[in-house]
Amino acid sequence: MPVYQLQGPDGRVYKIEGPEGATAEQLGAFVQSQPKSAIPQQYDPTEGMSTFEKAAAGAGKAVADTGLGLRQLGARMFGSADDVKRLQAEVAETRARDAPLLGTGAGMVGNVLGNVGMAVLPGGVVRGAGTALGAIPQAARVAQALQTGGAAMMAPTSISGAATMGAVQGALQPSVSGQETAVNAATGGLAAGAIPAVVRGARVAKALMDPFSETGQRQIVGRALNQAAGSADDAALAARNLREAAQPFVGPVPEGEVARGVMGEIVPGSLPTAGQAAGVPSVAALERTATATDPMVMNELARRAAANNQARVGAIDQVAGAGGARDFAAANRQVVGNELYGAARNQGINPAALTPEAQANIVAFQQRLPDDILQRARELARISGTNMDNESSVQGLHWVKMAIDDRIGAAQRAGDNTLARAYTGLQNDLLNGLDELSPAYGEARRTYAAMSRPINEMDVAQTVADRSVNRLTGQVQPQAFARALSDNTAAGVTGMPNATLEGVMQPRNLQALRNVQEDLAREVAAQNAGRGPGSDTIQKLAFSNLMSQTGVPSLVAAPLRRVGVGGALERVGQVAYADANRQMQQRLAEALLDPQATAALMEAGMVSPAMRRLVQGTSGSGLALSPVTGAALSPFTQALGLSNAPQQ
Repeated sequence: MPVYQLQGPDGRVYKIEGPEGATAEQLGAFVQSQPKSAIPQQYDPTEGMSTFEKAAAGAGKAVADTGLGLRQLGARMFGSADDVKRLQAEVAETRARDAPLLGTGAGMVGNVLGNVGMAVLPGGVVRGAGTALGAIPQAARVAQALQTGGAAMMAPTSISGAATMGAVQGALQPSVSGQETAVNAATGGLAAGAIPAVVRGARVAKALMDPFSETGQRQIVGRALNQAAGSADDAALAARNLREAAQPFVGPVPEGEVARGVMGEIVPGSLPTAGQAAGVPSVAALERTATATDPMVMNELARRAAANNQARVGAIDQVAGAGGARDFAAANRQVVGNELYGAARNQGINPAALTPEAQANIVAFQQRLPDDILQRARELARISGTNMDNESSVQGLHWVKMAIDDRIGAAQRAGDNTLARAYTGLQNDLLNGLDELSPAYGEARRTYAAMSRPINEMDVAQTVADRSVNRLTGQVQPQAFARALSDNTAAGVTGMPNATLEGVMQPRNLQALRNVQEDLAREVAAQNAGRGPGSDTIQKLAFSNLMSQTGVPSLVAAPLRRVGVGGALERVGQVAYADANRQMQQRLAEALLDPQATAALMEAGMVSPAMRRLVQGTSGSGLALSPVTGAALSPFTQALGLSNAPQQ
């Protein structure tokens, strides 16, 4: 007899044997007439399906169940009681129909994976929308908010956030009664919150023991430094700058670099502290607070500041020719100059150059000379022990040149720039003519000027030092140094109104002075940043670390403080971790004197991106499993009478 497939009154499909050509009505009547024991076995609709097809069907059921759950939610909120009952009946019918599929391993795996996908889909959509909006500059803030919110929806790391999202996911699962919906919400919340709770518990257990090990202390201090730096980007910037601070600085200071603190030893021997090198103001503030807690470290910091000041003074003195270099250069110039000028005066004017035109120029020049210039020239010659009986000679014109020098200096000191420029023009005409009349004099003058250049550099540096170094304390005053290192100083030292630092000094010597200025600027910036309000975090490193690992500051810290419990817990923590806190304070304060050591601590306290992704993925796995938890527990809820089929 042929085998027929027949759907019974319970909605299930059966295999039965019947006569050839039997109709559905005949087969149905035949089934109804048989005793229950004679009803053939239920037909398995998954028979003949491949493993992939079963898994795909299971995933499709997850998608369909989500849609059905959303329809139920809409009916409960906006529909009638009949709509709710009708959808509950549809859920019961769907479960009966899909029971054979979920009874297979492949179908169940596909259903679980489908539910996981539906759980993370909303967060993924929100995050994707944020990524798409990120291409629009005007929507940058909205895009960032969407990306952050989407990530939190996909993998909430807080227990409360995960439990809330899990409860929502559970409540959206299709159910046959209100009690089952409540159970689904409760089990979904528990499942989603369980894994973050376990992760948080492990972190708390580790935080309890960290203060008693060297590795744990380094991580605690490193976390405190990273938190003090502010955002993750600022912490990464500070750590990078601190690592680079171990390298001596070579070359000119790029514009704006000091503010970012990326240089190490700008002035040889001037070693920056972590607060100076980090380039992040909050690290400088932490340094000030940390060093104030330990007298020994405070004294060491004072010694560091004194050594840095001495290095700056040494750099200035080196350019200024301290130790006899300036005196040697001046004495050598005097000897060479006397020999060359003496020879030029003895040779006198070259007869071949004394043309009628040259003689006419000499007469015209003498007519331009004020009487007091000639009187001053004769006075200078007489004081030097020579006789100026002919102002047209090389010797006579030399003393006229010296007298004009005096007048230029006097006009500059009086602030009469117009008169100074007039005398300077008169002197230039004199020197141009004298060089033609006496090539030996021109050579002597050029040699004297070349030998004066390094002396002028030294005099500029010495003038800067005289105006900026406190004579009582020996400290370089930053503001005074910045004012003194200017073109005005170069003009005053050389007696040339248009003189500039770049024109007077060699690049390497000028750079040495500018490096001192940048080193001072970095120290001042750190001092000003460190004047902000201090924090008691340093005195409570162990307890603060414990609270941050438990999440108490963001959840219940404020209420605990209001009722006095928080203060009591802090006091207990301070007693339990008193020795560990002192050790960590010492470790932190000493490290802040060494940028490289501070960078190592910050890196020890950082969570790597891979570890962060692992924690987020682990926390998010609870949320992903929350939709299937209710279905998995459905037999137990039915056994307890919490899942009632709707009335037909």
